[in-house]
Amino acid sequence: MVISPEKIFSDEAILIYDGVTPVNLTHTYSDSRQDSKGQEIPFAEIYASLKELRTDVENWYKKSTGQDMNTFKLGDMGETVKRKFWDDSRFKRVFEILEIDYDLVTKTSIPWWNEVAAGELEHRVLGGGVVHIKLAPRHSIETQLMRVDVERPVRNVSVGGVIITSPEEEAQNGNVMIGLRGGASYQNTYHINAGALKATEPFKKGLVTAYDIFRQEELIKEFGIRDEDIASAVLHSRIYDYVIDKGPTYVFKVNVKVNREQLLNRWRSNLDPDKQEHDSPVFIPNAAADIRLFIKQNYRGVVVSRPRKDEDRYLLHPGALSLASLCGFGIGELASLYQEKEGGW
Repeated sequence: MVISPEKIFSDEAILIYDGVTPVNLTHTYSDSRQDSKGQEIPFAEIYASLKELRTDVENWYKKSTGQDMNTFKLGDMGETVKRKFWDDSRFKRVFEILEIDYDLVTKTSIPWWNEVAAGELEHRVLGGGVVHIKLAPRHSIETQLMRVDVERPVRNVSVGGVIITSPEEEAQNGNVMIGLRGGASYQNTYHINAGALKATEPFKKGLVTAYDIFRQEELIKEFGIRDEDIASAVLHSRIYDYVIDKGPTYVFKVNVKVNREQLLNRWRSNLDPDKQEHDSPVFIPNAAADIRLFIKQNYRGVVVSRPRKDEDRYLLHPGALSLASLCGFGIGELASLYQEKEGGW
């Protein structure tokens, strides 16, 4: 499916909030979602079945290679590992449950990704600086398929952040930190710190907020940023990405108490496996002119997930929307940088 620039850069692409505190991004979550026959989709069964499948594939990998399976660094074994998932009856059964044509199986480029996250059904801006979202379950198989334009009855929803360091001599307003992606998808591209809004049990019950999920699952795990490092945070914007995730990302602006070098050391000393989501942090001076320049130098439009050389790095579309919201870069200005290329950049 070819997405028109008019849709990509529509009015809903960037919504900037006015002083919304993280706790005022409220939500309701329904743990139930029905299929086309009105039957409840057993997401717990899907998760348990694919977890068992992954264990079996990991055991096979260990026996075959003598090494533990690291999905971030599969190398030449990547396609073989994928086939182990795709050809298994348990994987096929999940497609049946979700009512997805199994001919689309190879479009799940990271089939070991087994996560039940939140899908957005509704977004409303209420009075008193409150934003409310209505959510239901979605599986990461659906997430991957929606990313390649397979329609599903729910929207992908993510949480992300633009992280701003404390002032320093070289950058009196601090630096904006984003990441150079590693991992299995969109490797060697620029993006903000972001991920799917995970539907944990406390989140479902309203005991924690979307910001708490972002802080726990993205800030801490990917960059090693601790609670005591955070000076302040606000819900800055909602961006709608029609290029990759086909859904909204709620973007928090997070000011930290540490400077660039200290933040880099946090990342270096981080031992969490999710650190491999990024090959390195990237710092941009926290000034509108510098952020705008970074966008102009690195944004092209639709960037595809493929191996790429360093001179072939680009800024992913949702990352560009997030940075644009931070520096007053209008959606029309961003659209003027969009360059169509057959097959994507």
